[in-house]
Amino acid sequence: REDEALECIERAVRLGPKNANAHFYRGIVLGSVGRHADALRSFDAALRADRGHMDALFHRGIELAELGRHEEALGALRELPRGHADNASVMYAVARSLAALRRDEEAIGMLSRAIKRDAKTIRAWAREEAAFEPLCGDARVKKMLKL
Repeated sequence: REDEALECIERAVRLGPKNANAHFYRGIVLGSVGRHADALRSFDAALRADRGHMDALFHRGIELAELGRHEEALGALRELPRGHADNASVMYAVARSLAALRRDEEAIGMLSRAIKRDAKTIRAWAREEAAFEPLCGDARVKKMLKL
């Protein structure tokens, strides 16, 4: 099914090579199948077509993090306007990259903010995220994640 989805979206990109949404959705499909470098290229193409495509900018940050490029991921995520930057998913992504960079205090603070926005989802994600494992010995993190 993923091949079919990718085939359809590739057709959409060919039909509208300057269509930011076509590139964006191609990036979503590629990222979902673990093709993070290709997904990143798609989000970059979406942003070339529409610099204001905030979803592409957010997912660009996600893919940079998936590729271990956490400083760049933080840069992309911090480019988001304030209204987007206060989103729980964005705060979680920032916290994840901060944790991966072992900027522990910043990561804990951002994770706390994200949990205040959407406790159920963020706790579930954080419990499964390897980047947060080194922080799980901290009593604040244990309490936040209800470990």
